[in-house]
Amino acid sequence: MTGSAKNRMTAAERSEQIIRVAVATFAESGYTATRTDVIARRANVSQPYVIRLFGSKQQLFLAALHHSFDRLEAIVESAAAQHDYAQPSRQSASALADVYRAVAAERDLLLVALHGFAATSEQPIRRDLHHRYDRLRSLLAEVTRASPHDTRRFLAAGARLAISTALHSTDRRAGPARAASACRRSSS
Repeated sequence: MTGSAKNRMTAAERSEQIIRVAVATFAESGYTATRTDVIARRANVSQPYVIRLFGSKQQLFLAALHHSFDRLEAIVESAAAQHDYAQPSRQSASALADVYRAVAAERDLLLVALHGFAATSEQPIRRDLHHRYDRLRSLLAEVTRASPHDTRRFLAAGARLAISTALHSTDRRAGPARAASACRRSSS
């Protein structure tokens, strides 16, 4: 067996690689401005291969969007698992702050979600984004045991974080300590 045959990726591995490249590229340029040939070049594959795998740029964006939300959900579950919830309101606030910190480190995921919101004029994107956002909101409330009010406040702070991320700035008022403090105040 030759060296190149040993290193050949399966179709599933290649697809996952293209999705990771697509997440970074869509995060950088947005849905409308990103071209599939740029994603293909960055993934070291041909543009027709990308289209053969995904069907269209919209389907590739949806795959990147779902990948981003899968990762965000994993972050929520992981951060929330660190808490014992003996004191529910305090632990919920602490869990929300941990989720916030972990999500803040995932710039590309936030930007893909933000670009998704900007592309909701396309019905398939709007439908999938609505479903994934609702699922993330429900998961967040369930695993952190946060009240509906605290969950909404957390998601509002998350929206500010995404916008700050897009602007390449840091909005200290939207930080984890403030989010946790707001959650504690509203739980009292």
